[in-house]
Amino acid sequence: MKNVYNKEEIRIIGVDAGGTKTRAAAFDADGTILAEAVSGCGNLVLSYDAAKTAITSAIRDVCPDGCAYIAVGAAGASSGELSGRLSAELTAEFGVKTDVMSDAELALNAAFGPTADGMLVISGTGSVVFLRQNGVLTRAGGWGHLLGDGGSAYYTGMCALRTITTLRDRNEPDEILERAVFDALGIDDLSGLVRYVYAPERNKADFAKIAPVVDQLAENDHMIAADILWKSADTLSDDAAAVLGRAGIPEVNIALTGGHICHSDTLRLNFEQTLRIKTGSTCRLHFLTEEPDPAYAAYRLWANT
Repeated sequence: MKNVYNKEEIRIIGVDAGGTKTRAAAFDADGTILAEAVSGCGNLVLSYDAAKTAITSAIRDVCPDGCAYIAVGAAGASSGELSGRLSAELTAEFGVKTDVMSDAELALNAAFGPTADGMLVISGTGSVVFLRQNGVLTRAGGWGHLLGDGGSAYYTGMCALRTITTLRDRNEPDEILERAVFDALGIDDLSGLVRYVYAPERNKADFAKIAPVVDQLAENDHMIAADILWKSADTLSDDAAAVLGRAGIPEVNIALTGGHICHSDTLRLNFEQTLRIKTGSTCRLHFLTEEPDPAYAAYRLWANT
């Protein structure tokens, strides 16, 4: 944690609670970061109590003496009544207005503010596409790793593992890919891979960590790794193209966020290229050059009230 704020300053707290980690940031009245902290998984569906503990801990780390407003974007917040429940509990605990939304909606507000139109494409541990047009939100993806998450780090990692086993079945093993992935997982062979994959404690973050390995190989001109990233970009752009097709708009500003797409130049370029092909001349695409900081949405929402 880094902490450089003055106790006399107004503190607005933004919390980005994802499937891998929770990050909280405190902003002053001018939107400058004063402090930030990281804690554990903030997915409300996986474990509401554990997620709330991670979120509460991160908030206390950046504002031990109180704050003016809190905005939380949490994975799983759009499921059932979880957002309303967490909002009420955090409001009671910290004594200030607290808005809770999905992590995707938080990032959308960070990129475009609480009212402006735009599309947000998230490719981190999971994936989702959101479009806000004239105040109406539409989306594709965001169904979790069993039902979706195409183009996510989890998807890329699983593609790599399935590629390894498929090539073995064809008696065409790619030893470079195998060794890089096995080293990342701390295993020695295919038997170890099976034990790793089917271990009961395994979660999607365990497979998402394979994605940087694939990206590094692709950057070094490994053709099979490059093909895996093309597949990820293709399925992610399918979701984006579906949302734009339903909207029928002539142009759109697009923000990209999430560790997978923002740390992989190959995936990002592939995504932009495939989406341009799929939309053709029907929609002009304007990609933002900088990744939005999801926590910054708290400041934008506070300033808009």
